Amino acid sequence: MKFPEIVLFSKGFKGLPNGWKPISPVTFVVGENSSGKTSLLDLISLLDSASFNLFSQFLGSVGGLDQANDVITRFGDESEVSIGYLALASVESGGEQQFVGLMVTAQRRGESLPAIRTSIVDGRILVRIKRSEDGFTGATSFLPQKDQDAFGTAKWFEDRHFSETGKFELIENIGSADVENDLGWLNAKLYALTRALNSKPKQRPGEFRTPQFMHTNSNIFSSRRYGPIRKEAQRIFYERKKTEFDPSGSHYPYFLKSLSEQRSDALAAVIEFGQKSGLFENIRVAKLSGDGAEAFSILYQKFGREFHADELGYGLSQIIPIVTDLLTATPPFTFLIQQPEVHLHPKAQAAFGDLLHQVASLGCALIVETHSDFVIDRFRLAQASSDRKVESEILFFEKSKLEDRPTFTRITVGDLGETFGAPDSYRDFFVNEAISIFENL
Repeated sequence: MKFPEIVLFSKGFKGLPNGWKPISPVTFVVGENSSGKTSLLDLISLLDSASFNLFSQFLGSVGGLDQANDVITRFGDESEVSIGYLALASVESGGEQQFVGLMVTAQRRGESLPAIRTSIVDGRILVRIKRSEDGFTGATSFLPQKDQDAFGTAKWFEDRHFSETGKFELIENIGSADVENDLGWLNAKLYALTRALNSKPKQRPGEFRTPQFMHTNSNIFSSRRYGPIRKEAQRIFYERKKTEFDPSGSHYPYFLKSLSEQRSDALAAVIEFGQKSGLFENIRVAKLSGDGAEAFSILYQKFGREFHADELGYGLSQIIPIVTDLLTATPPFTFLIQQPEVHLHPKAQAAFGDLLHQVASLGCALIVETHSDFVIDRFRLAQASSDRKVESEILFFEKSKLEDRPTFTRITVGDLGETFGAPDSYRDFFVNEAISIFENL
């Protein structure tokens, strides 16, 4: 499955600049501290959560977003926040673009943040729903152009979401108790979308259309996210099935053990990364016994000897869960990775840049927040030398000197690894640091 053409929207969300933000299959998020980089990953995680898509819940859907102050920007006196996305779902035989999209506006009420307005794009239908004390009201309209891409349609979607014009009618069959809780949003969406879809002329008599949005796009990214610090290394693991993804990376020893037993090719790929990065030369799963419970250790070979992960430096324990998952992932997963370079030598950072290009060329999407020039530049070098080109870009965040919030610049990475649209400030830090070293050494 190909990563969809998609754009994200935010207004008043944390430290992010307002407006639409394109996301490529590979997106590097770069910038100084407190410039909005992590906020972008929070936005993607929230948009990808089922509780947000189905129930329009801002709070509690993603770790760290528990109160209104965690979500609404601190710039100015904002009382509302809006986020959303628009993705190109398909192109019909006649060239007509089919979209899927969602935009939700919530309003602060103390520390709570209830949704007050939702807009949904399903195919070429737009349904807008508003909530008040009297209940839910909805209005239906249709996308105007038939040949626009997602970015070209996004501005129209935004304008319609915030517009008060249109015939809003009461959405019936929703109990009064549901109006004040988030379950009401699910009922209102299902009712309004189903009614709108089945009001169109049908191709076959008796055909009943179900909303595409609700059953195929409740998780638009299918994302897996790693925080900036993964779980510290252990030496002994007790046998149990724990191969399900965990953001801390605690699942990887059990997953690595299963690879050693069932997928020697995947384990060989992990070992190859270890050799290229200089982190280790081989891996062995050592079964242990005692106390009536089967246990095992993961041993890494280096310098002709075997070591536990904690004996080879902190960087290994931080990167190995990510590497293991990337090399065994099946599209259309999207990986959200924060600071993969933590405690890694430049050689290992460069090897990770190669790995990112390898994984992306197979179809997985990657959103990588990084401070490492080595990771990005090695990815660009791999792009230049590979026959398989990957659509990629760098979102460069910086604190604006003219505005009261951070801004971002979209830097495109070309087929030859070259960059387009980079401001002078993107390279200033690295260049100035290199000059300082040459002048003082």
